[in-house]
Amino acid sequence: SLENYGRMTLSMHALRKTLGDEQFYKTLAGVVAEHKYTSITVDQMVETANRLNGGKLTDFFNAWLHSTRIPPMPDNDLR
Repeated sequence: SLENYGRMTLSMHALRKTLGDEQFYKTLAGVVAEHKYTSITVDQMVETANRLNGGKLTDFFNAWLHSTRIPPMPDNDLR
């Protein structure tokens, strides 16, 4: 649905703010490299991104992808 696409877009922006530009793009590159030439689910992307960041994104992804409310945009990053 359009709401799901909007939420995913917001969550990716929040992830970028959380990780900072350099780590965000490193994470995306890592996800692409690990799943090259395949389609992946959101859950596979989340698992890979979280693992590439030492497991520190569990709470972030739970809040952004599994709660009914959209969380506030992060002010600080995890760097």
